[in-house]
Amino acid sequence: MKETIAAISSAPGEAGIGIVRVSGPGCRDIMKKLMVRYPAEVVPRHAYLSRICTDSSAAEPEIIDEAIVLFWEGPRSYTGEDTLEIQAHGSNVSLRKILSAVLDSGVPGVRIAEPGEFAKTAFLNNMSHDIRTPMNAIVGFTALATSHIDNKEEVRDYLSKITVSSQHLLSLIND
Repeated sequence: MKETIAAISSAPGEAGIGIVRVSGPGCRDIMKKLMVRYPAEVVPRHAYLSRICTDSSAAEPEIIDEAIVLFWEGPRSYTGEDTLEIQAHGSNVSLRKILSAVLDSGVPGVRIAEPGEFAKTAFLNNMSHDIRTPMNAIVGFTALATSHIDNKEEVRDYLSKITVSSQHLLSLIND
């Protein structure tokens, strides 16, 4: 199962606004768990003003802060997956409590993001098609060359295509 990652993504220190970012398949469930007023239908790229709590299903939910909640549906997000941003008051205490509520939400597969993991996820999800296409050609033509090892002309043709795909892949990585 694909994991959902979460972290405070605003700069350390006190500020007017701080952001907790969440990325992965658990975003909608986390919204439902933390928002006091969860919308009947979540509209991507729409801002929701809501009180954020530890568990909205509790009889008396503990309110952490009032925040603007934004949801982007993958692949039309920075990371290429469902993404949630909770833009709250910039208090370190408030942001840590919101992050703890996300991690303790009970949504399966939620974990703290490693440093740089949002950027890495964005790179891999957005570049994966560009990288996968030549890589699949290399793997496929290698298998064909192996299966036709006795036919020099076909093997030469496959090796030529592997070379073109390899050069294309290298140009993507080097540029």
